[in-house]
Amino acid sequence: MSSLDLNRLFRQIFDRFTIKMLKREDDEQADDEYEKKIGQFRYNFQAVPIGAGTFGKVFKGRDTLNNDAPVAIKVISSDTLKKYKSSEELFLREINILTALKGPHIIELIKVLKSGSGNIYIITKFCNGGSLRDLLKQEKTLSEFRAIKILRQLAQAFVDIEKLDLRDDEGEKLTIMHRDIKPDNILFHNGEPLIADFGFAKTLVDSMKERRDMHTLLGTPDYMAPQILDERKYSYRCDVWSMGIVVYEMLVGQRPWHVSTDYMLLQNILSKPLKFPETNLISEEVQGLLKQMLEIEDDKRLNWKEVLAHPAIIMNKKFEIEQAERGKVKTEGGLEEQLPKS
Repeated sequence: MSSLDLNRLFRQIFDRFTIKMLKREDDEQADDEYEKKIGQFRYNFQAVPIGAGTFGKVFKGRDTLNNDAPVAIKVISSDTLKKYKSSEELFLREINILTALKGPHIIELIKVLKSGSGNIYIITKFCNGGSLRDLLKQEKTLSEFRAIKILRQLAQAFVDIEKLDLRDDEGEKLTIMHRDIKPDNILFHNGEPLIADFGFAKTLVDSMKERRDMHTLLGTPDYMAPQILDERKYSYRCDVWSMGIVVYEMLVGQRPWHVSTDYMLLQNILSKPLKFPETNLISEEVQGLLKQMLEIEDDKRLNWKEVLAHPAIIMNKKFEIEQAERGKVKTEGGLEEQLPKS
């Protein structure tokens, strides 16, 4: 992408969301020894980051104009921007995508600031429940109901994105390919899962989303579809594969194929069929769903709407409704607890 195109993209982001340019004297002035001031936001720059995005660290901060409400501040330093000059399009693309995405299971963008020193700050909603990665470290595995409910909610999020009527400059309807779905990028807020970190996301013309094409090879290898690992053409169904790996990990406690190199990972995927350990009681319906989500051939793999229409998902939703009508749900320990009243 040329510098002219990049400037045009940045201009579009300004027009659509207004990235506030801070005056240099207002940039990162510390209220105390450890706290930085970014416009109306503050954060402790020496604190342990709560996460690491594609190109920057994420800190917990506070919004001084909103009763010190907690926020997440992704810091993309000017040094990082210079180091990855060729990836500048990705920085701008993430901001552009986040400004357009809305939904109960999509991370909420609050504001984007660019400092006088050249740093970019992406301010998003703070998620109080940590990441799915954190949860799996604590609990090792999740119940089938809980894992499939998370899948159902996130699959619905991607279907809802298709309903947002996003359009490009030519008026073509767009959809989103995330390309980096993994436990680290699934966050929880008040118990609800949200998709985060759209740093590798790409917009696709909706009518062309099923077509396999050569896209940039991005993502986390352990969760990459075999087409990406093999540097072949792939479609938006690569996200379904990634989510299938995540669901398997939630249920079993490890990924179905786990080796030390990308090459061996691809070879194992191609040569070793998907297996479920006998010690984990996974229903036939869920096993069938995962086999279809982890179908090696891209065009034979389920899409998001087909995931939602699968009997395992329908049964999960039906069970939740039945339990809600009774006013109770099953907890991870098998006990019953009252559903909170809305």
